[in-house]
This record gives sequence, structure tokens and C-alpha cells, in this order.
Amino acid sequence: MPVVPGVQEGVIKRIVLGLYSYHFQTRLGDDAQITLVFIDKRKPHWQHALYSFQSLQLRHVVIGDGETFQYLYGRANHEPTFSVWLLIFFKGTGEQIVLAHTRRDLP
Repeated sequence: MPVVPGVQEGVIKRIVLGLYSYHFQTRLGDDAQITLVFIDKRKPHWQHALYSFQSLQLRHVVIGDGETFQYLYGRANHEPTFSVWLLIFFKGTGEQIVLAHTRRDLP
């Protein structure tokens, strides 16, 4: 079943908030902005959405065998509330990819 924008958005945002807290030992905050981009592999040239990540040094985490869930992530050194997440659900023919980035305006 494909990831449906609007239906699973809240769950995916909570996943990102939890992973941020886990990896960076700090809470991002309720005022954080999380932007999601749902990548549709049925569309031609869907890989172009991922090209800019090749130059980043993202960490790759595989949960279990990686077939159900894995992700890549990184955070900006100069702005720690800016982070990037590439979430991969159901690897294989039913694979769903969601690109997320976080940002919070500091006072």
C-alpha cells in the first residue's frame, strides 16, 4: 500500500521527531517545521529528487533486515535544527520513499 500524503503525514512527522530526539539527544520542539516530500517511483525521473543527497554524508540506518524500514539522516553543523531524513518503507516492489527535512526558527 503506497504512502498517501495527508493520511500518513502525522505518523511520518512523529517518526522524524522521534528519530531526531534519539540521534541528537535533544527534542526538536513542537514549533519545528517538518516538510515532507513523497517520492513516487511510478513517475519518470523520480531519481532526480535524490541526486542532491549523493554529495551529503548521511548516516544510513537499517532496521532488522531493512526490508520494512531503513533511513538515512544528517544535520547541518551551523544550524542544528535543520536536518534531512530519507525514509524508505517496504523495500522492493512496494517501496515507498519519503524525504523529510526539519527546521525551527530560533529566537
